[in-house]
Amino acid sequence: MVDDKQQVRDVVWERMRQGAFRFPGPVGRIPHFPGAERAAERLAETDEWRAAATIKCNPDSPQLPVRTRALADAKRLYMAVPKLAEPRPFVLIDPRRLEVSPRAAASIKGAMDHGRPV
Repeated sequence: MVDDKQQVRDVVWERMRQGAFRFPGPVGRIPHFPGAERAAERLAETDEWRAAATIKCNPDSPQLPVRTRALADAKRLYMAVPKLAEPRPFVLIDPRRLEVSPRAAASIKGAMDHGRPV
């Protein structure tokens, strides 16, 4: 099974190298990709999304639409601090307390400015 997973990874990384990604590129990170917005829309159509009051998300670029949608849908959002580099490795963003748009709060800077370290 490990070999199968590695084969899939190799195919995906090769496609990424051929241009199936968006800035900042795939090396050393979760790559941004065309379709990230549509993936967030599809996620929001699931029963699990509708039932959730809280979402945990990473700070990588392809997840920005997910974070934005979570806040727009009035879900509490836990976001990992980039590189988990702080003593409190997550930020809690409560949509009920926001004084900025969900999009602004969903960015890394916005989360750090408007969220609460936990």
